[in-house]
Parts: sequence; structure tokens; C-alpha cells
Amino acid sequence: MNLTLKTPPVIEPISLTEIKDFLRLSVADGSNGVETSQTITPGARAPGTVTGSSVEVLGYSATVSLNVGTILATGTLNAKIQHSNDEVTWTDDVSYNQVTPANDNAVYSLQYTGGKRYILVVAVVANAQADYSVEVQKQVGDTSEDTYLAAIITAAREYCEGFQNRAYITQTWEVSWDYWPCREIELPKGRLQTIDTVSYKDSGGVTTELTETTDYVYSTRGILGRLTTAYGKTWPSFTPFPLDAVVIEFTCGYGDAAADVPTKVIQAMRMLVSHWYENRTPLAETGQAPGEIAFAVSALLWQDRIVPI
Repeated sequence: MNLTLKTPPVIEPISLTEIKDFLRLSVADGSNGVETSQTITPGARAPGTVTGSSVEVLGYSATVSLNVGTILATGTLNAKIQHSNDEVTWTDDVSYNQVTPANDNAVYSLQYTGGKRYILVVAVVANAQADYSVEVQKQVGDTSEDTYLAAIITAAREYCEGFQNRAYITQTWEVSWDYWPCREIELPKGRLQTIDTVSYKDSGGVTTELTETTDYVYSTRGILGRLTTAYGKTWPSFTPFPLDAVVIEFTCGYGDAAADVPTKVIQAMRMLVSHWYENRTPLAETGQAPGEIAFAVSALLWQDRIVPI
């Protein structure tokens, strides 16, 4: 069996902001370390919808401010924050209270706590002209260590995933064999979400893709997902291509958000990141700290470890 990562997770289970808080590296004084992005420029707008530009907020504490000027009589302004991990699929996060001439000429701020990578604001003016703008403030703090911290967050996640033989945040994998391995196939990595494609390639190099329900069915229940032939069917008989003749692409993981990952995994990652941040060179096993760290991390991860058979 050959296993290949096709699409890595778009976010990490721990953000830069969270690990800075854990390491006590956060900015104590809110008067500095702020980066402001204007996503909808100031202006008086006729009735209609305006979608602001997106801002990447993953790893930061972000405040989204709706700055409202004058709204003409009978006018209304409704605005909402949307968020996304890919800047393609946007979903509603939270809405501002409606603004009218009775409560205009004010600033309305919301703290973004949704946990996705990008945010934007959609504003809708109805009935009469409204003057407004939108800006996002990110508490960036000291960014000198961000590159290193981001690298060890990813390394910690990969270590923990490797130890547990699991996938955490949603990701796509490809598994292949030189022929059908058995009638019922177990998919690795745990928490199967979907089977994306099942295909086989014959000795002539011709690839055939099977059809879900017609040719195969699968189950996402249990620790490992399972795939088998549809009722009354068998896997196609063919003369296989010399290597990787049967290929299954699947999506797996606890979910799209960091909150979907178990707390004990997050804690194990925090301990690893903290240890690697404080100790940037290999340590001899002369003291107790390295052994204690290894034991604590393993103890947390062993509970949900998938042991290959």
C-alpha cells in the first residue's frame, strides 16, 4: 500500500495567536502591534449590496469596525461578517445590528472569533443613501518569531498525526495498491469524510473510474472508514498496470475547524511547540525535562492512536 497526501490542511489546529498566548508572548499594550486594513472604503452609497475585500486573520486577534456616517431618512444599513478557509466558499459568521437614521453617525465593532482563515463584510443599503466604511484591525504584536513559530506548529501537528496515524484538520489523501487488496477495504488516517474517486488502470495504461452506489459503497462510521463493492458486485477483473494499478482518493479528518480537533491533541501540540521553542538545538538526555515532555506527549496521544495491523 502506498499513501500520498494530495491536499494538505488549510489551517493548523493551533493559531499563532493561541501559541503566543500559551508562551506568554502576546502584546500586553494594545496601543501597538496593530495592523489596520480598510475593506470597504468610506463613501455615501445608494441602495444596493457591497462586498468588501477579504482579509487574512488566521493567527491574529481581529476586530471588525463598521464606521457609519449619515443615513438619509427611511434608509437602513445591514452588515454581516462572512468567513472562509479558501476565499471561494463563504459562510455567515455574525451580523451587526441594523443601522438607521436613529442610530447612525457611530462606530460598531465586533470581535472575530470564528477561527477561519479569511473574513470579509457584506453590507446592504436599502431605501435611501447611507455613508459608511469597514476596517479590520489585527493585533499582530511582535512578528519577529512568527516564521519559526509557524514552522514548529506545523512540525508538531505532523509529529502528532504521524504518531497517531491520523489526520486532524480536513485533508485529502490517495492510497494505491498493485491490485484490489480485498473485498472490504479499510481506509487509513481515521475519520473518513468522503470517498472522492475509485479507479483502476490496466496493463495498457487505460484508467477506469468506478461509480459510487453502482459499483461501490462506503461507510464513515467507526475509527476507520470502509469501502466495499455494491450489492451483487465484485471488483472488476483486469490485467493490472505494473505499479499502483488501484487508486482511491479520499477526504478525512476531524473537521474544517481547529475546534474539531480533540483537546488532548491540542495540549500535546502545545507542549511540543513550547519545548521546541525554548530548546532550539538537540538536548542530551541528561536531565529530566526531555524525558518528561516525551512521556507527557505520548500519554496524551496514545489514547486515540490507530495502531496499524
